[in-house]
Amino acid sequence: MRLLVAAKTALLSAGPIGGTPGSPTPVGFSVDGTMWTGDEMIRLGLSKKSAADMGHLPQTGAGGMIEVLDSIGRAGVRKVLIHINNTNPILVEEGPERRALAEHGIEVAHDGMTFEL
Repeated sequence: MRLLVAAKTALLSAGPIGGTPGSPTPVGFSVDGTMWTGDEMIRLGLSKKSAADMGHLPQTGAGGMIEVLDSIGRAGVRKVLIHINNTNPILVEEGPERRALAEHGIEVAHDGMTFEL
């Protein structure tokens, strides 16, 4: 079975994917990657709400998604961010934010990306 990531269906893939029956940790996670920082939309003058106010966990900062995903201590777990806001600098493939994610073993989903289940 294959799971296709597309802009309109990305939320359908939220949560654990793959896995082995009886395994405490699935082989991969696709998680919300909306904001890089908690104040991203405020800094850009696009909203008066923080990421947390909108129900999103930013990638950076104490308790951010990078820290959460780093806490998964199982080898071979694939970590993929989905639902990326257009203000998020991780969309710049050669940018420092994307490199920071790669250093933590975190991927960024793209339209057409598939997962074998």
